[in-house]
Amino acid sequence: MARGAAIQAAIRVWGASTYRDASPEEIFTAGVNTLLADYETGLRAQGSTLVKDTPTWEDFRRQAAAVLAECALSLRGGGRGRGGAQSPAVSAAVPIPHHGVQMTELLRAGDLLKELTVRLLRGAVAGSQDPLGLMTEAVLALDRAVAAGEQRMARSYDVLLSDRIEWADLAYRRRIARDIHDHVGNGASLVHRHLELYDVLHSQDAATAHHKVTQARGVVTELLESIRRLVSDMRVQLPSARVGEAVKCFVESMDLLETSVDLQIEGDERWIPDEVGSEVFMVIRECLRNAFKHAHASRVTVRIEASRDDVRVEVQDDGRGFDTTSPKDGHGLASMAERVDALGGELAVLSRPGVGTRVQMSVPLMEALYEQAG
Repeated sequence: MARGAAIQAAIRVWGASTYRDASPEEIFTAGVNTLLADYETGLRAQGSTLVKDTPTWEDFRRQAAAVLAECALSLRGGGRGRGGAQSPAVSAAVPIPHHGVQMTELLRAGDLLKELTVRLLRGAVAGSQDPLGLMTEAVLALDRAVAAGEQRMARSYDVLLSDRIEWADLAYRRRIARDIHDHVGNGASLVHRHLELYDVLHSQDAATAHHKVTQARGVVTELLESIRRLVSDMRVQLPSARVGEAVKCFVESMDLLETSVDLQIEGDERWIPDEVGSEVFMVIRECLRNAFKHAHASRVTVRIEASRDDVRVEVQDDGRGFDTTSPKDGHGLASMAERVDALGGELAVLSRPGVGTRVQMSVPLMEALYEQAG
């Protein structure tokens, strides 16, 4: 808001004859509602999910109003300051994490609020005896209030993220239990049945008995492969060398003869927290298994791009592809989507029969937020 708008807001409250007697705090307070309206308009122009519905916006509007109340208090007393104390209004503005709201959106919203508030402050202090001192005190209060709010939101979001990861791990363990029952348990029962039939038939029908033993051997081979896959699935600990090294170790453990894997890493993987890296690795591993087992790809490219803000991954193969509108259970797409969603990220699967498959995912990170809010 420009200086003229702040003056007009003050005049509407007190009238032109009394405006010159209004304090910087009163002038600033008179413009708060207009500022909040501009704030909402600016967020909508950004396409922010903070204004996607009324309850979400009302929560964040209250937090913005608390920050503005802190700025107003800083203007009281002629810029003498309050020693960095935090007002009850800001202390009471407890942020609520909303599903679908990314931390990058919260940071952009904070920047927009600062920009609008500074404009209003300029108009409020323009006619004071010490505009520079007042402005300095108010901007410091603004920075403290916004940083405190972002830090609390970061912590709340961290708790929410941990809960989602825990839920995804529980769902994953249940899937492992189902796989053990369906594949290992049923396979072992089938082997046992073939051997029982061999005991019955070996003295009466040697050819049929021999066939039962051959069938049992085939089931054992499939059973060993299932056990190997399940054991690999349960090795969820991410190596200390991060996601890229974990992918290398997995590819080496597969002893591939007909498929080559090209791993490309950009950025610094140290930005990726261990709990996020573990989930990202398991999604990549599922993509690679699909490429090896279902797509029969001859070449797979894995690109990992890590930054302070997010980690982006693309896994592309030249395999047989599939119809994404009717995915097969074996592709594990639901499990992959659950993991990425639990991290607050996005997953896209692009494929057509005969043209290969490309999986893209993007997961937001928290490191930059903690540095700025702390």
